[in-house]
Amino acid sequence: MKVLKVILISFLAVLLLNGCVKYEVGINFESQNHGEIVQHIKLADELNNFSGKIVSEWLKSIETRVDKLQGKTQKISAQEILVTVPFNNGAELEEKFNRFFNL
Repeated sequence: MKVLKVILISFLAVLLLNGCVKYEVGINFESQNHGEIVQHIKLADELNNFSGKIVSEWLKSIETRVDKLQGKTQKISAQEILVTVPFNNGAELEEKFNRFFNL
């Protein structure tokens, strides 16, 4: 019975929060040997209202990962951030991409 309750609550949360996070990921090349991974994240108001503390912790974890990769996080608003992670060659691009996205 407890498992069914957890599954039902999880399903409802996913259903209600669908579309609450919009993000784009791109790779900008400045030259053959230099560029940056760019991620733009925008959160819907519903997500912040539903679970503000969890959202803050998630955004903080993104900032921490970016710092470890010598990147920058620009806070555009309370619900929107822009992340850039530089790289200097293909191997570093692959390594930083995998570390940033926990692959």
